[in-house]
Amino acid sequence: MSFWMHLVKISPAHLPAIREQPGVLLDLFSEDGDAEPPAGFDRAADLLEFQFFPEEENVDHHHWLSTVHRVGEALGEDFDHGDLFAVGPGQVAAVVGMLPGGSPVRAFFAGAAREGRAVVGGLG
Repeated sequence: MSFWMHLVKISPAHLPAIREQPGVLLDLFSEDGDAEPPAGFDRAADLLEFQFFPEEENVDHHHWLSTVHRVGEALGEDFDHGDLFAVGPGQVAAVVGMLPGGSPVRAFFAGAAREGRAVVGGLG
């Protein structure tokens, strides 16, 4: 079984709007979305999407999601494998320390921590 990871780095100023309408994230995951992306959003630099196979990579996606949800917050918008989520900029560094070294997810969160940004996304 495989999953698609969808992560977006955003300015903390955009978190209230995302919390109010988390469905707008689905448009950020797609180039064909109707919603206008947040100001300053750079699809190439701020979006991480990749397919992974937990069995092959020895990654427990339930552990990953519980880590993110424990530190961040569920947004109440169902995505294929749980709610879309948000991790505030003050919590992003804590997530980095809980993720396996060398993973693209850890690198993405580490970049967001350096930039003082929040991370929102979901597992599809």
